[in-house]
Amino acid sequence: MRVLVTGGAGMVGSHVSELLEARGDEVITVDNFTTGRPEHLINLIKADKIQVSISNDNLIDELASRYSHINAIVHTAASFANGNDWSDHINTNILGTALITRLAQKYNSRLIYFKLLFAMALIQPLSQCHWIIQDNQWLLVMPFLRLQANFT
Repeated sequence: MRVLVTGGAGMVGSHVSELLEARGDEVITVDNFTTGRPEHLINLIKADKIQVSISNDNLIDELASRYSHINAIVHTAASFANGNDWSDHINTNILGTALITRLAQKYNSRLIYFKLLFAMALIQPLSQCHWIIQDNQWLLVMPFLRLQANFT
């Protein structure tokens, strides 16, 4: 199966990519290395690694010219590092996600979307299960919860 992983050089995307490649899938990673790190990709032997922003208007055309089909898209790309750069957040998190959704429609691909939560914890160090306050709401966070997705 051919799987595109956005944010492939990020913490979540790189691990997803490694698991998919180990399973025998053909992996394509897309990352602009704003927050992702190239060294996160060193364990990927066969994956195609594309350095581009998911908000790049030419991304769909570039992928369409290189790949006849993409079976699934795992969307882990996100902008979060610079709290003062709202334009980058909007471009990546909103426009980029819209482009990835359009790409999934073009290829009739399954789309798996990851949303990560970053918030200030009340207790340090974090336990396996803890409470945080975000936007004046209490949230129960279980950071070590294992998730398993079946792409077949």
